This record gives sequence, structure tokens and C-alpha cells, in this order.
Amino acid sequence: MAIDRDGVVAAFQLIIEEIESVAQNIADQGGDAFRRKDYEKAQILGESGKNLEAFRARVAALLDDWQAGIDIDTRKRFLPTERRIKKDHVTAHEKAPKSTLRVTLPTGDIVEEYFAADTFALAIKALGIDKVRSLNITETGIPLIDSTKHPQYSQRKVDGWYICTHSNTHRKKEVLERIAKKLGVRIKIEVQEAEPG
Repeated sequence: MAIDRDGVVAAFQLIIEEIESVAQNIADQGGDAFRRKDYEKAQILGESGKNLEAFRARVAALLDDWQAGIDIDTRKRFLPTERRIKKDHVTAHEKAPKSTLRVTLPTGDIVEEYFAADTFALAIKALGIDKVRSLNITETGIPLIDSTKHPQYSQRKVDGWYICTHSNTHRKKEVLERIAKKLGVRIKIEVQEAEPG
């Protein structure tokens, strides 16, 4: 099943992919200049590459701010159109398949979003944020659910709460299993590889 990104995320990801493509091109040119012993050109390209990487990090931070600072329900209002997300270019490198989560709740309802972090956060919401908060679970040394945004760790904002999502997909599965066990509910959690896009 194809899972939609919101339009802002899709736009940011296209920007990041384009930056990575240009960065790879610069790296290739820099390596070629170095092999030709054109050290001046290699140095200029190296500086450009460093600046581009710093810019990419700022764009990635903005994407993280969007995902952590704007609650999931609001972000769902920004569904992408085909025109906006159409890709007519090939990136410089292949990326590994992205893992996603699919959570079947005790009600039979399924939570499955494009990002595992969103699925994780919405599954916690469905299980009851107050109930899960009462378990006092910590993740990466901070509360799993907190009232304030952490400056370092990835979080998702849901109903005014910040849910720590700073872990890989398999870890998220383990945390959800632990929550379900402590709450005495049965849920099915599947880790899936996303279809190539």
C-alpha cells in the first residue's frame, strides 16, 4: 500500500535529494582534480562541498522542525499533488529501502504512515497518551512523552505532547510491544520495506 507523505515533506526531500546530487557531482570533480594534481581546483571544490553540506544540514533541520513542531494531524492537511512530487531526475546514488511500521490496534484499526515515526506517534495516541505517559517510559534518556520539545532528539508533536521518535524502526517496534504488554492490550506490529519510489 502506498503511503502519502505530506506535501511539505515531499518538497523538502526533493530539495535534499537535489543537494545530494550536486554534492556528489562536486565530490567527483574534486576527486578528478586531485588525481590530476590540480590542488587549487580541488581545494575550491572541497570548500564548496563543505558549504553545500552545511546548507543540506540546515535544510534537514528545517524538515525536522516541520515534523516535530507541527502536529501530525495538521501536517496531513498538506497532501502532495502529483505535479508537486513528480520526479524526472535520477539521483547520484541509490538509497537503501526505508523501513516503515504498520500497527494493527486492538479495535482492528490500522495505523500506517509514510514515516515510521509518525506511525509510532499515532499508535501511541490511539493507545492513549495519558495511559502511556503513566508508564514513565524513557527513550534515549528522555521521557518518551514530554510537554516540551527537546533541542537534540527527534520528536513528533501530537495533541500538544512531544513523543520521542529518536530510534530506528525496529526499536520503535520494540517500544510499542513493551507499551502494549504493560497496558495489557494486544496489538500487531509489522516492520515493512517501503516500495521503491
